[in-house]
Amino acid sequence: MSEQVSWEQELPVKTLPDDPSFRENYCTWGYDRERAIGFWIHMGRWPLDTRIWREQVLVYLPDGDFLVHRAWGYRDSGKGPSSALLSLVCEEPGRSWRFQYRGPARRTDNAELQAGGLIEGPQILLDLDLQFSSTFPVWDLSKDVQNQDWAKFHMEQNGRVTGTIAYDQQQVHMDGFVWRDHSRGPRELSRHNRHVFVNGDLPDNRSFAMTFLEHNDNGRVSLSLNKGVIWSGDAIYPASSPNPPFLEPGQSPTDDYAMTIVSDIGTYDLHASIPCSIPHTSSKSYNVYDGIARGLGHILCYEQGTIFTVEGQQFNGHSERSHLME
Repeated sequence: MSEQVSWEQELPVKTLPDDPSFRENYCTWGYDRERAIGFWIHMGRWPLDTRIWREQVLVYLPDGDFLVHRAWGYRDSGKGPSSALLSLVCEEPGRSWRFQYRGPARRTDNAELQAGGLIEGPQILLDLDLQFSSTFPVWDLSKDVQNQDWAKFHMEQNGRVTGTIAYDQQQVHMDGFVWRDHSRGPRELSRHNRHVFVNGDLPDNRSFAMTFLEHNDNGRVSLSLNKGVIWSGDAIYPASSPNPPFLEPGQSPTDDYAMTIVSDIGTYDLHASIPCSIPHTSSKSYNVYDGIARGLGHILCYEQGTIFTVEGQQFNGHSERSHLME
């Protein structure tokens, strides 16, 4: 089992470095295939003033629509990052977090997000109260990302999410897969070509996380990161994939893909079906926009609630996949 995670690793830095490219980001996503609901939450330091947090909340609804919220703010972050209306509270390092949001959200659909950057529209009330718990040790990738441009400290963890998502006079209880990460360090995405984060559960109460990244150096594309792990009990086993499911620029994501995971404790052939896929855009300095914001963004990214079929069984999961904007 990995070493116990400290409060210092979990919580935001107390003193910001004197580096304009410094970023700190918290991301978590979850999906519950039985109730067809999921979320993607991101809290990141704003490039123009890193004391200010930018919050993003994306919710996949059972009817296929999405709820989208983005704002900026600054509140006491002694127990975890807190922005305008979103709070991520660490209750026990490496074990338990609580994610809470209550405020406006814009209801939208895939066609509107594909058509361009999301414009202002009617807001409804979204109330999100979710509990993260995990018995898996944290996966620390810090030593593997020292040559990357998006972080020098990075850790990830899979687990279980329970709680409620209430909106538009409806309330859905969620009980499914969840993943979270925390990263710090200089972030400048000029060399970014494509990336994939794929996470989900496996047979025998196992779970996996895979991270793939391509760099583009003056037209020369190279695979700069192909790392993964499988959690089994309180142990972590290294994993890799011979066929990362990268997206092709200019093509909309398909509704499924195949991927193989290779490790010392087994090889898994996964078929991924994607019932929901929501695009967002980011700039080189990591300003972000909802939808496909042509002319503003450098990278187009899709958040995708995912159902994995492995050895004839279905499991909850999530895929995040990006490529350069055209």
